[in-house]
Amino acid sequence: GGIRPRNIKTDSWRSRSDLVLAENAIFTKAFSSLPADQVALNPRRQDAIGQGRALVHWHFTKEDGGKRAPAAAWTYERVAQAVAEWLNDGPLVEDRDTKKLRRALPGDIAILCRNNSNCEKMAAALHTAGLQAALPRKGLLSTPEACLVLACLKYLLNEEDSLSNAEIQLLAARKPLQEIVDDRLSYLEKVEGQGRYPSLRWGEADPFIARLNALRPLTGQLSTAELLHRVWKDLALEQIVLAWGQASQRLANIDQLRRLALDYEVSCNQMQSAASLGGFLLWLGQRARRAEDAQGAGESPQAVNVLTYHKSKGLEWPAVIACDLDSALKAEVWGLELIAENETPQLHDILANRWIRYWAFPYDTYMRGTPLQQRVDESHWKVLKKKQALEEEARLLYVGLTRARDYQIFPTSTADTKWLNRVFNQGDESIPVLDPLTDETPWDWAGCFLSKDTKNRVAAEEIVGAPLPAELPFFPEAGSGTLSHDEYRLDPVGYAEKYGRTFYTAQVVAYGQPLGEMPLVEIGVWLKLINQWLIADDVLLEVSERMDLADAMIERYRLLSAEPPPPEVDAAALCRLSMQWQQWLGAQGALSVERRLPLVYPKGGQLFSAVIDWVITLPEGRLIILDATVVGDQIEQNARDLGAWLSLAGEALQAASPGKIVGYRVHFPWRASVVEVRTGTTN
Repeated sequence: GGIRPRNIKTDSWRSRSDLVLAENAIFTKAFSSLPADQVALNPRRQDAIGQGRALVHWHFTKEDGGKRAPAAAWTYERVAQAVAEWLNDGPLVEDRDTKKLRRALPGDIAILCRNNSNCEKMAAALHTAGLQAALPRKGLLSTPEACLVLACLKYLLNEEDSLSNAEIQLLAARKPLQEIVDDRLSYLEKVEGQGRYPSLRWGEADPFIARLNALRPLTGQLSTAELLHRVWKDLALEQIVLAWGQASQRLANIDQLRRLALDYEVSCNQMQSAASLGGFLLWLGQRARRAEDAQGAGESPQAVNVLTYHKSKGLEWPAVIACDLDSALKAEVWGLELIAENETPQLHDILANRWIRYWAFPYDTYMRGTPLQQRVDESHWKVLKKKQALEEEARLLYVGLTRARDYQIFPTSTADTKWLNRVFNQGDESIPVLDPLTDETPWDWAGCFLSKDTKNRVAAEEIVGAPLPAELPFFPEAGSGTLSHDEYRLDPVGYAEKYGRTFYTAQVVAYGQPLGEMPLVEIGVWLKLINQWLIADDVLLEVSERMDLADAMIERYRLLSAEPPPPEVDAAALCRLSMQWQQWLGAQGALSVERRLPLVYPKGGQLFSAVIDWVITLPEGRLIILDATVVGDQIEQNARDLGAWLSLAGEALQAASPGKIVGYRVHFPWRASVVEVRTGTTN
């Protein structure tokens, strides 16, 4: 259906108005094949007072007057120095959360470069200028913090790994290397002299090695990510790593290592293979050999963000510095190229009219002026490649120039910004766009001519480095290690033993006719039926209604049993037992009867939860009754065993509803008997 109007973004609420208007002026020309209303945006953000111009142009010139074009490294060093000076001037940016103005921090700045190599040069220049840089680099596994963690994991995998043992002593225990070597040689001499291993392996006296040995039984139970986390926390490696300086970068590297552990587990899950610690270490080694072990970015409010234009997509910063605007157009036809003869792919045959072309470069490094070069430049393939490269450059620069919220900074060291010239002038790079001698720009939109803040700087050939500011590490409190804790659910028997409480039975009262001998098959099901029936029955109903309810309950409980109900359990017997039970309750002088009373009782950091079957309110206090679900002739012993539960239930009831507890009973419905339980000892 094409592009619908509702799918076209019309307003910009993110960037200051001059930034939006400049982007409109540049990219309506760059994307001239599109209608202007599909490219341009209306600025909606109100400019704050005191911020200065949003478009900034830094131009650097050598002290020799610019007789020779400066190298890229020289320009990066000047940009870094200019960033430090700009931050010292105290530019104001709008805080994204509070929407109020504040001074800019290094982390508010993003410097965009064309490729990763230039990003690394820019980061090095920032360090020279005394600024931290947040830049994902290669070589995660070669950093000291990763070496320490991996040495711990390798030692967990193999306790005979003496190299990992030595690395742990060197990095964690901070022992001198010579001391470690001497100790190892002494150990080997002792082993050779005795002809057997000593009682202690080498290094086991070290506290870090001892903690790892304590963790080793968990290697078969924990996942790789969990094991890495336990090593980090149990050995308090955070305090060691932070003491080395560059805290934010080192912590970012550890987070990256954790992320790789999770990626490994996901890949194992997708391949339907088992994840293991040994497999993870081999997997990491493969990534390192392929240079796929990127370090953490080390992002923090005190670090300037350095990244490529490609990686900036979808992100935003208060200030963006667009570097490498003097880049030459890359429109080479050599190498592999996917050729699509139709602009629109055929979904039913996606590879139709598409083929791969490979042109091998026949010379080593230099081909300018050769007949082959002339023929290539005049071919339609070169024209097509140049058109594609210009379109890609326009899209890439659009990504970069739409990342800024408050300031867009253009650093130049020559008057020729070829990339920006090509995008604005539709492929012609000979017409300069940025003039270092004026604040005017060639950009205008809707009758508004835009100005920039131009800063010309004359700089020396060499730059004087500044030390990085000291980064005070945060030292968390040391972990408490493995502690023993009581179970969260309070055990009544253990609680009674802890406080020396004992229980005895005072009397046994038979209130009716027992149902008979308890069958040995499916005992629990039918005991639960009897107890639930006594709770559910209402003796005030007609006998026929009670019989129907009893039959229905027997049928439902029969579905839970592999055996039919015993002959003693029928509707008539249940109704008779319930009537006898209610008569006994009435004989106690009950003022009220509560059935199935739930209680939750926190006690000393633990929790006791229970449901009291019967709470009988008598004139002198409350009586607690528990329906027993045990069988056998030793009902008094069974009642004493339940004394701890009754006592704790009484304590919980008093905490929930103050009032005197006058007694405890255990009810054995099968035998139609009640046993009184008391606290203390018999005479």
